[in-house]
Amino acid sequence: MKKITTKDIAVDAIFVAIIAAMTFVPYVGMITLPFISFTLLHLPVLLGAYLFGWRKGLLFGIAMGVCSLIKATTMPAGTFDALFVWPWISVLPRALFGFLSGLFFDMLHKNSKLYGNPLIVGLLSFAFTVMHTVFVFGSLFIFFPNETYGLLSTESPFAGGITVFVAIIILLGMLGEATLAGIVTPALGKGTMFVAKRFRSDDREEEKE
Repeated sequence: MKKITTKDIAVDAIFVAIIAAMTFVPYVGMITLPFISFTLLHLPVLLGAYLFGWRKGLLFGIAMGVCSLIKATTMPAGTFDALFVWPWISVLPRALFGFLSGLFFDMLHKNSKLYGNPLIVGLLSFAFTVMHTVFVFGSLFIFFPNETYGLLSTESPFAGGITVFVAIIILLGMLGEATLAGIVTPALGKGTMFVAKRFRSDDREEEKE
C-alpha cells in the first residue's frame, strides 16, 4: 500500500489550490454565459491524471466537483449552473472523469513511447474532455430531465424544443474545451515529466518494500 508522504501532500495542495483559484477568480477557470458556464478546470485534473495516475486523477476530479458545487451556490436559479449544487451533478461526473483518465494514462505509461508521444496524449485528452461533457450532461438528463429540457428550450432566442442554437453553443463549448486540453496536457505534461518520473519511481520502491 502506498504511503502518503510530505511530497504527496505538497503536490496535492498545489493542484487543489490551482483548481480552487481557477474556480473562484472570475473568468479564469469558468467562462460564464447567461445560461451556462464552460470550464477550464478539467485541465489541471487531466494534467494530474497524466503525470500521477488514477489516484490523483480521482482526487483532483473530486476537488473540481466540490469547487464547482460551492460556486453553484452563488449562481442564480433557473440556470444550468444552479443545478450543480447537487453532488451527483457536480462531483460524481468529475470524480469518474479524473479516475478514468488516470486509469487510461496509467495503462499508457506501460509503453514509454506512447506515453511520451504528444499526439497520442493530446488525442486522449481531447477524448477524455468529451467524455467529461457527456458525463455531466448525462447526469443532468438523468437526475433533472424536466429542468434540463426546459433550460435547453427556453434559454434560446429561437422558439421550439431543444433548439439548434443552444445545441451549437454547447457543442462549440465542448470542442473548445477538448481542443484546449489536447494542446495543454501534452505541452505541460512534457515540461513537468521529471516530477512524475520521481513520484513513480518512489511508488515502485515502496511496492518492493
